[in-house]
Amino acid sequence: TETYQTYLFLIGPNLPVNGAKISDPDPRNAGSAAPCITNGNAADFKVVDVNGDNTWSWKWGTASYALDAGTYTIYAVSQPSDKQPPHLTNAAYGTVSVIIKKPFVSATASQSTVAKGDKVFITGTAEGDPSSVAIRIMGKNYAAVNTESVNSDSSFSYEIKQETTKQLSSGQYFVVVQHPMQNKQFDVYLGTSGNDNGYVLNRLLVASTSASTAGSHIFKLLGANSLQGSDAAEALAEGINDANVD
Repeated sequence: TETYQTYLFLIGPNLPVNGAKISDPDPRNAGSAAPCITNGNAADFKVVDVNGDNTWSWKWGTASYALDAGTYTIYAVSQPSDKQPPHLTNAAYGTVSVIIKKPFVSATASQSTVAKGDKVFITGTAEGDPSSVAIRIMGKNYAAVNTESVNSDSSFSYEIKQETTKQLSSGQYFVVVQHPMQNKQFDVYLGTSGNDNGYVLNRLLVASTSASTAGSHIFKLLGANSLQGSDAAEALAEGINDANVD
């Protein structure tokens, strides 16, 4: 680079066309009213010092960033210039493109038919660097909610123990595996206290008519008048796929 500092900004899906603030955890809405960078304003850029050998580096940890899936271009500029051609003309710059994948989870059961006393393993992959996934098992008069750690290679394995399957009634059971997504929390979760106890809630929605501040009730999973089996699994999947959940 030809200066003592390098100025970084970002362009990509749903970002300002002339550049977004790459150092903000949510470049789509950084500063709300002004998510775009301002030409000449160094505070809007990620400023990286240049070493004596004219090299520089910056580690961009995208795990906690609110970014849509797609291809992004990072601009490294010799001065705080945005992407408009008249501004970049007077600066030295380079670009690099990266592909951001949306976090996702996939899972399979070790067997589709289970005898009482059998072990069952739920294994899968959870991309996006989550620390854990939530595993919900639902059947007739049965529901269980657990979490399982995700390994460094994005794999996970959850064991339904023999002691558990010995107690299960004959019938069909459903497993739903939930990824915490970009905000690293399970926005659809099981309430455990007060008026929320036994209900599955969306923590991002708080109904104005509800006494709960923990989120909006989606359906009842545990206790009297709760949903069972396929009805519970379908309601849970719909809740997780709601547009108000990341």
